[in-house]
Amino acid sequence: MNCTAILCQLLLLWALFSLLLIAALLVVLFSLVRQLPRRRGWIWRCYYRLRWSVVPALSRTHTTRDWRADERETRVDLAAVALAEYERQRSLAPPIEASTPREAMLK
Repeated sequence: MNCTAILCQLLLLWALFSLLLIAALLVVLFSLVRQLPRRRGWIWRCYYRLRWSVVPALSRTHTTRDWRADERETRVDLAAVALAEYERQRSLAPPIEASTPREAMLK
């Protein structure tokens, strides 16, 4: 084996090791930053924009934030239906005649 082949193999091995080290550092960095409380500033805004928009789009899976948003929308829809039903029932009920609000509540 000549010297050039050995140097090429060492260079390839060094590059592979460097890539693995960079990947491990990125994993550690993302896990540490994820545990921090939400911060303000343009760096943190960029990070959270990346975290909540680009990463889920790449993985094509629902995140917990998506599930929470769906749950909130469902709750808002249910509240709107309940309010409409309450207003309909209220319009059908006879008016309450009382001298004070407390008496109106007791009737």
